Amino acid sequence: MLGFYNATTNDLHAAAREGTLDAAFVIDTLDAWAATRTRPTVLVLDNAKIHHSATFQARLPHWEDQDVHIFYLPTYSPHLNKIETLWRKIKYEWLRPEAYLNFKTLKTAVWHILDRVGLQYTIQFST
Repeated sequence: MLGFYNATTNDLHAAAREGTLDAAFVIDTLDAWAATRTRPTVLVLDNAKIHHSATFQARLPHWEDQDVHIFYLPTYSPHLNKIETLWRKIKYEWLRPEAYLNFKTLKTAVWHILDRVGLQYTIQFST
């Protein structure tokens, strides 16, 4: 699961893939998301190896040209990454125990929630 989350508006753009996430998938997903931006945007990323791969780094100038600016969080600071709060809420609060019966019910339940983030499922961050 890969997501771009605006904590101010509770807006989520999510993409999923079964198997390993690779740089091509992350780049393609980021490209699709960046194309939807209508104003300058800062994308906050953690320090996952994939975000520092040569392929990913080579794409940075393209996103800069689209006014999508990448900001890397300090190492070991997942508490600063707002999407980590979203993933935690999904996993520990919003998913019901019966969602874990099998992979199909889990996928259905997760997408049900993801499709409703910002509408039915919201997070109130204090300022």
